[in-house]
Amino acid sequence: MSNLSGMKSSRSYEPGMRIIHYPITETVVVGFRGETVILKPVPDRRTAIAAGEALCREKGWTDDLRQ
Repeated sequence: MSNLSGMKSSRSYEPGMRIIHYPITETVVVGFRGETVILKPVPDRRTAIAAGEALCREKGWTDDLRQ
């Protein structure tokens, strides 16, 4: 599975779930269940993906690998 950042993920994202990292502005945009959230500063892609996934978990996403 891959998100819009182009980074491959072994996790199963919900349809429409997106985590996009913008390195120049050190920003990550998270789209989840119709809501868009901007997080910053996020200095690198790995941190961006982790922050985005953590936000989605708080909002009810279940990472099937963590069960």
